Parts: sequence; C-alpha cells; structure tokens
Amino acid sequence: MLAYVTTIGGIAYAPVWAGIGRLENSQQAQVSDTKAALASITDRMVTQKEMEWRTARGAEDRQRTEGAIKDLRSDMVPRAEHERVWQSYTATDASLQRQTEELKQTAGSVYGQRDINLDLR
Repeated sequence: MLAYVTTIGGIAYAPVWAGIGRLENSQQAQVSDTKAALASITDRMVTQKEMEWRTARGAEDRQRTEGAIKDLRSDMVPRAEHERVWQSYTATDASLQRQTEELKQTAGSVYGQRDINLDLR
C-alpha cells in the first residue's frame, strides 16, 4: 500500500515539479532579459560627470565663438567709411577722365585730323 501511495503521489507531484522547473527557467530568462535591458540602458546613459564635462566644454566653445565674433566685429570697417572711400575713387576717376579729355582737346586743336592726313601722305 505504501508503494502504491508513493507511486500515485509521485505521479501527482510530477506536474508540480515540471511547473516549478518551467517557472525557474522563465524567472532566469526574465532576469537575463532584465540584465540585458539594464545594460543597454546603462550603455546609452550619460553620467553626471560626463554631463558636467559636456557643459563645461559647451561653455568653453561658446566663449571661444563669442571671442572670435568680437574680433571679427572689431576688425570690420563700417559701411559709411567704405562709401567715403568709394566716392573718393569716383572723384579721382572723374578728375583723370576730365584731364584726359582736356589733353585730347588741346592736342586736337593744335594738330588736327587734316594735319595727320597730310603727314601720312
């Protein structure tokens, strides 16, 4: 009778053992999935020290950029000054053109086209 009860108890208890084994396997799978998920999150995570470093680097870059812009602005010449220089160039060109025309007119009145044609013959 003891053997019969032990056998039936073993048969009845076998599915429970299988369920416990599957439960342990699924828990291990969940633990490994959780570890993998945490590892991927940790890989993508930025630490506080790295954030402080990035912030400091950003501040340095911003200071360097602002310094470069300040240098460029200080070296730039205002448009009004350019306009004055361009007007001076235009006045100089007009003066040279006037002088050239005066020389042509003076030379033309002294030694005209008729004289040139006579010399060419």
